[in-house]
Amino acid sequence: MERHVDLHEPFAQKITRNIAVLPRGWPTAEERNEKPDHAVLSAALDSAIADAQKRWEKGPKAALEPLLTLHEQLTLYPSFSNMTSLMQYATAFYKATGPDLTDTGFERWNRAVDAGLLDFCEQVISNDDVLSQIYQTWALDFFKILESSFYAVETRCKNLPDNGRHSPLRIRILSIADQLWRIIIDRPHAFVCTNWHPSSKAAYQLMLVRVTTAAAIHMSAVDPSGEASNGPEYKPFYRIVLFAWFHGHDPADDRGIVEGLLAIPYQNIWPAPFKTPLDSPEDEPPEFISFVEDEILGVYGPRAFLDRLEISFRHPQHIDSRLLFLLKMIGKTILREEFVPHVQAAGTFWSMRQAVDRQIMKGTKDDMQLFMILHHTLITFSLFSQISNVSEGAAHLIKQCEVIELLSLTIVLAVRIQPLVPLGYTGLSGCLHPMRVWTELGHTLSMRSGRNSLLKAFKHSVRREWYPTLTTLRTLPKGGLSHDADRDDFVQAWYELGMTVGLEEIKEREEYERFGKRAAQSCSWRDCQYHTEPAPNPSRVCVGCGEVRYCGKSCQLKDWKEGQHKKRCKRIKDKPSVPRETARIYGFIQ
Repeated sequence: MERHVDLHEPFAQKITRNIAVLPRGWPTAEERNEKPDHAVLSAALDSAIADAQKRWEKGPKAALEPLLTLHEQLTLYPSFSNMTSLMQYATAFYKATGPDLTDTGFERWNRAVDAGLLDFCEQVISNDDVLSQIYQTWALDFFKILESSFYAVETRCKNLPDNGRHSPLRIRILSIADQLWRIIIDRPHAFVCTNWHPSSKAAYQLMLVRVTTAAAIHMSAVDPSGEASNGPEYKPFYRIVLFAWFHGHDPADDRGIVEGLLAIPYQNIWPAPFKTPLDSPEDEPPEFISFVEDEILGVYGPRAFLDRLEISFRHPQHIDSRLLFLLKMIGKTILREEFVPHVQAAGTFWSMRQAVDRQIMKGTKDDMQLFMILHHTLITFSLFSQISNVSEGAAHLIKQCEVIELLSLTIVLAVRIQPLVPLGYTGLSGCLHPMRVWTELGHTLSMRSGRNSLLKAFKHSVRREWYPTLTTLRTLPKGGLSHDADRDDFVQAWYELGMTVGLEEIKEREEYERFGKRAAQSCSWRDCQYHTEPAPNPSRVCVGCGEVRYCGKSCQLKDWKEGQHKKRCKRIKDKPSVPRETARIYGFIQ
């Protein structure tokens, strides 16, 4: 354990230090060995709660008085006994005031603000010792008080003209928050250190997420247009939000609160993609470039950021608009040259592809939204294939990420949504570029001599999707298309993709009709009598991969335990002319 740290060290270095920081003036080891036992602490806490409740009966000033006094005493004379007394009354004050902002709690928090609660908050953060790990029990209670103060003021300001944009209370909250961000940047050790109590780091990280979420509401209210949110005065906040997202992953976070933090800096620094759902502006503002270079690359590096991003993509709450915004945010980021060598190893594209499948299976049945999700994923994949080595980029996308199936789903939906899109916009033109990218790749692979496993995989993927997609494109309603030539050009582009691998429409139609009918009526378990003959009842599809069918649950369990489906689920590639069942479920293909 160290008493002194180099506060001039770069933030990127500080967050790698596994050290505990003591407050200034902390007593020697001999003086701090005596700690009261659990029974004594419990009795003292009960007494503090009773005291806080009685003080609230007198009024908010009486309830606040011990907080100010005990904190001043701890500042002058740091010790376990003084810290424990402050912690106990802070806990009692929080409980007596109301852990939530409803009914009595809301009324009391506002009365406490009027009585000087923000004075107390300013007093605490004027001393950076608040982030010493030895103050953990007290500091975490302070974070709860701070969070409740932020929400109380926000609820109060919402009833003011212009949403209380220029309210002195809002401005004061932002000043307190800014001071806290700067303290954390100077002393982030409590949020990353594992040398202290095992649960300490996680507890600090959780409270940081809660406080930053509460503060973000005030940031948005003060600058609703987002025009000033990319100024230099906001940089400490964005650094802290990214820090909280990066270190705050919690498997128990079912609502995805931590994962949602990443949107805050992106949305404020570059709001245009969030305001134009159909397109993303081409040119990034300099503030966005600076954020990526200074905060993402400069602090965490490309691989660590991608590893954390992969976790975000796997979160079940990333569907619908949340998934769309995540895809729009990171598209411009991960295609930078610094990230390209690490994308495949980090599993970024694989997790993106899985997120798309999750959207199809569990997301809102909204054609427009799904098209945007598919389109942004497809564009990212296609651009990556152009800037990376073919044997690494394109091969990974074809073999592991099912990019040809993604292309098929996207273009079918592009035609289907035409009646829904604004005048002058066509999803068709947006899909022509990726179709050309993969058609050109097919030509390139076909010209290679010798054994070519990538060409084989490419042909396999194209063949599986080509004929069903071709038929669907030809039979979709024409509503919304300016004239037949629009569809004809689109169908021709898809037709040419099949030509690159030598597909013939007549043969593919015959194979599709023969194999497709048989697959829909048979059982995938090899030892089942209906594996080679039609089952008497309709077969049921595997929910995991959406591709294989079974006559009943017993055959499905046998194939999982004794067969190969456990290894192949979600990665099936042995049905060249039958599209995946996810496409059938959503109604993409016939």
